[in-house]
Amino acid sequence: MSQIAIFWDPKGTELNSVGSKRYIRATDGDTPYVSNPIRMLSTDTPEVHYPGNSKPERQDGNLGQLAEWLQQGRAPVSPGLVDYLCPKLASGSAGSLQQQQGIQATEVFKSLIDEKLAVPNKKRKRQVYLRAADEHSIIMVVYWLIWRLSTLLRRDL
Repeated sequence: MSQIAIFWDPKGTELNSVGSKRYIRATDGDTPYVSNPIRMLSTDTPEVHYPGNSKPERQDGNLGQLAEWLQQGRAPVSPGLVDYLCPKLASGSAGSLQQQQGIQATEVFKSLIDEKLAVPNKKRKRQVYLRAADEHSIIMVVYWLIWRLSTLLRRDL
């Protein structure tokens, strides 16, 4: 079965392979627990972590310059997109606004997680179930079917 790569860039780097995963613990000889961030599909919010000094608020001037280039036709962008982007970029605070919206989106997401994982009348949170859409899911289903069949066969003996 071929590998499935959902997140990619033109350089061929899969986003979920960038960076390191933090080892948390092991429960037995073949089950390490590691931290692994996941992306929510069909959800797009501004980022809140930036490499080096690239915080969006530091790019307000550059984004204003980009608006000028777009208006002058110095960038290969369709007129409709120019009409849509220029008022936002020329505001003088496009980067700052992106950063603020990213922080707000993070707070709303954390609130949603707290709400959805809350167990009524209990302090603990619900367990999280993650389903992977690749060959590992199929392998786990096959293992489960083999196990289930073997338990049924043993019961009939």
